[in-house]
Amino acid sequence: MTTCTGVSRVLRSYDCLAHFGDRKYCMKNLLRTLTVSTALSLTAFFAGCSASVGVRTYDPYYHDYHVWSDVEVPYYNAWIGETHHPVVAYGRLGRPERQSYWRWRHDHH
Repeated sequence: MTTCTGVSRVLRSYDCLAHFGDRKYCMKNLLRTLTVSTALSLTAFFAGCSASVGVRTYDPYYHDYHVWSDVEVPYYNAWIGETHHPVVAYGRLGRPERQSYWRWRHDHH
């Protein structure tokens, strides 16, 4: 019985033994595994990076854009305190509450 040379024992014992001596198959399998693991790693890496940047949100009442990030949170908390709105994540606010927030935000800061 021949085995794939140059391929890890894990891959040899899993797929390569089913195709005795088929180096081309083993190398394709190794390449596919490396490609998938690289893609998953990069996706996780870039998802972590984008979380720290913030979300760009459009203010239709003043026709401008704002980046919703950690910088905006103190203003939002101040708005909640001054207007006595219930504590709700910005993304879950309805249109009237968002309009109220952006009006307050433009008037105060």
